[in-house]
Amino acid sequence: MRFLKILTWIAALLLLLVGISVIAIQNHDWNAQRTNLEQAVTKLGGRELKLTGDMDFTLFPRPTLTAGGLELANVDWASHPRMLEADSVTFVFQSLPLIIGSARTKIIRMSGVKLNLEENEQGQDNWAFGDGSGSGFSWGDVLPYLKTIEAEDVLINYLAAGEEPLRIQLDKATLREETIGSALDVDVEGTLNDKPFTVTGNTTYLDQYLLGGSFGGDLHVTRPGYEYDAVGEYGRFTSLEGVDVHFKGKGTRLPTIAQITEIPDRFRGEWEADFKLSGDKEGYQLSDADIQLAGRKFTGGLTFKHSTGYSGKFGVVTPDFQLDADGKFGSLKDMKGIDAKIQGHGTRFPEIGILASIPENLRRDWAADLNLTSMPDQLIGKDIKLKIGDSDLAGTITVDRTGARPKMHGDLTSKFLDVGFIRRAYTADATGDEKEPPTPSDKLFSPSKFSLEWLQHVDASLTVATDRLESTFFTYLDAVMQVTLDRGRLQFKSQQGSIYGADSSGTLVVDASVQPPAFSMDVTAKGADVHKIIGDWTKEPFLSGQGDFDLKLNAQGDSMAAIMGSMSGQLRLLVGEGEAMVGVLERMVKTVGLKQLDDLFGGEKVDSVPMNCLAADLVAEDGVVTAEVLILDTERATIGAKGDVDLAKEEWDLVLKPKPKVASLSTAVPIYVGGPLNDPSFSPAAVGTLRKLAGIASIFVFPPAAVAGLADVGSGHNICIELAAEGE
Repeated sequence: MRFLKILTWIAALLLLLVGISVIAIQNHDWNAQRTNLEQAVTKLGGRELKLTGDMDFTLFPRPTLTAGGLELANVDWASHPRMLEADSVTFVFQSLPLIIGSARTKIIRMSGVKLNLEENEQGQDNWAFGDGSGSGFSWGDVLPYLKTIEAEDVLINYLAAGEEPLRIQLDKATLREETIGSALDVDVEGTLNDKPFTVTGNTTYLDQYLLGGSFGGDLHVTRPGYEYDAVGEYGRFTSLEGVDVHFKGKGTRLPTIAQITEIPDRFRGEWEADFKLSGDKEGYQLSDADIQLAGRKFTGGLTFKHSTGYSGKFGVVTPDFQLDADGKFGSLKDMKGIDAKIQGHGTRFPEIGILASIPENLRRDWAADLNLTSMPDQLIGKDIKLKIGDSDLAGTITVDRTGARPKMHGDLTSKFLDVGFIRRAYTADATGDEKEPPTPSDKLFSPSKFSLEWLQHVDASLTVATDRLESTFFTYLDAVMQVTLDRGRLQFKSQQGSIYGADSSGTLVVDASVQPPAFSMDVTAKGADVHKIIGDWTKEPFLSGQGDFDLKLNAQGDSMAAIMGSMSGQLRLLVGEGEAMVGVLERMVKTVGLKQLDDLFGGEKVDSVPMNCLAADLVAEDGVVTAEVLILDTERATIGAKGDVDLAKEEWDLVLKPKPKVASLSTAVPIYVGGPLNDPSFSPAAVGTLRKLAGIASIFVFPPAAVAGLADVGSGHNICIELAAEGE
């Protein structure tokens, strides 16, 4: 559109020079009448004119007036004192009318022109001239007879408040009327900021534009990287008022037109557009739009009013998502005046506001349907139906924007909600696609770092009722959670629910206000299904039964490896009658065909043995988990364990000591468990190791305080507590 401005600016100034010729042709001695000419033109255009060169008139072969050294003053507010400077201007007149005393300009030629054009912050331009009243001149006396305007060696400098300065060099510029009353044919070639362009087509006459009206035409603009056609009314170019144009174009880069310059770099690239644009004092309207931009497609219409903002019905399709919106959208920047229906789905969230800061692995495979409205200082989402991955949410959310950060309030329901994003951390490759992080073959916990900085962008206080909630460590059923987020500290507090069939209560905290993030958990459950608990962490659960436990953990880190390596806390667990799956344990520790596990549970090969009970008191400090109490009782043997598991190094250092109940186990010996967590080794324990752990003839001597503490965990009698207290 700037090229159309350029064209009209040149033409308007040339028409002013036509007025000069009409006045000058009526004078006999051109140079003697210099002062009179300057005063007359000044009155005509409202600008001071100086003729610094000679003026010459020849009658043959065609009546021609040549003027050199022309200067035209600028408006008072402009940054440059002169608007126009020219080395020479030539006017060719119609012969017969001139003989009878009527000067009708047919052709204008100009060269060596320097033109300074400017728009100020108030929207005023410096190329509007007077109407010639009181000068004895009328534009209507000139425009019907002008057939051709030609220019060469023209330099135009353009300044506008808040925009990049433009330097336009015109190699040639021709405006020609082929027949009386027809539109002006346009043929312009030059450079804009040292990059070439052409403008061809036709325009309406310029008299209305010269007197403050609008300008129109059918023009084709070509520049390196793009081309477009604009057909209709272009207005005054200083705003969209009076515009009613059909725009169609394509290219590999975007034109520098108005708000297009504000489009982010990631949306720039190949484009193709076909739309209608109209404007008035109230705003503008984009209709019948079909716009493709860097792999994204926009269709529909959008209206903007200065008083109310945006409204309309449109669709957006990208390689990652599809979004449809219908309603009022306000000013968008302050999120006011919104009342719209939003629907969408995709493999990745749009990069809008806080959504852009959420990790990629949490922004995938989504679908949304909601009504969005705004009140003073509030944004309300009603009838929300949201699905992210396998998770779903429904209900109402209100966003309060009066504080330092937006704060969400609401009541939501869910059939399944997965908040175990830490355990399933992902990293992005160079293309932005998420892949499971590469973990060294001898490591179980990923060292790949994740960021929770996005939790600091919003606060929340939500009540979530869900049929199933999967956290980092446990799965809750029929849960009601109070979810709070305050300055990066996220807390899930159970108000109701069960963990694997057990009545439970608990709190999970993820604190991203500190670096690296801190984590804490405090969970108590009575009657949990141990088979399901273990199944959350292994492919094949190796124990079954019901148990009671309480768990208190604290950790800090920005990767799963760092979290496990810093873990401190305590797990106390009591399990009643159940089953120990020996075959599963063998497959897990890769000892199929060896006798060590058989020696623990029975002399002959078995897949499972009945379990009477299990008691455990595991204490963690800085990633080292110590078995204060660990005892398993089956119908064939009672097995005690002592030692450590180093989660930072991911190494076992544990001794399993069986006490036989059947004759086939009379020769059972302690088993030492060592090696990496995901590939442990089993071997007969050395005497030195047993002495170090103070267990030779009996099982182990467990700390009395730890044994006594286990009694507080259980909801009933458990024989393993007695066995641990006896140490035999």
